[in-house]
Amino acid sequence: AIIERHGTRAVLNMDSVIKAVIQSKHFRLKVVSYDHGCGIPETAYLMRDVNILISTHGNALGGSLWMPSPLASFRDGPQKDYPLPVVISIDSTKYFESWFQWTTTSMSQRFILHRCGPTVSYHPDPREFNESV
Repeated sequence: AIIERHGTRAVLNMDSVIKAVIQSKHFRLKVVSYDHGCGIPETAYLMRDVNILISTHGNALGGSLWMPSPLASFRDGPQKDYPLPVVISIDSTKYFESWFQWTTTSMSQRFILHRCGPTVSYHPDPREFNESV
């Protein structure tokens, strides 16, 4: 599933991302927008069969809570033939936070952080300010 965001978290080339996923022919694709409201029951329903979630960093990644898990049934043990869920967070070079890395990996989901945007870092190397180095 791709959760499409608008406004300040819009991915400028989202059409290209969607086309690339469709052209791979390995996945059935859901494109979802939470921008007009989506409650917890609706989110749980939408994520019930999602194995790969792609979204910009933010609350939309919280939908990963309802993705299928190879550890869903502790009584029966791990489901060895079930694919490992993947969460891909598209982050800006202007902002980085690994909060969802901890929640997803604790649920046995693979977390991939993709940083994009201008190459100018807002955290410059301190050596740039010290002329003696």
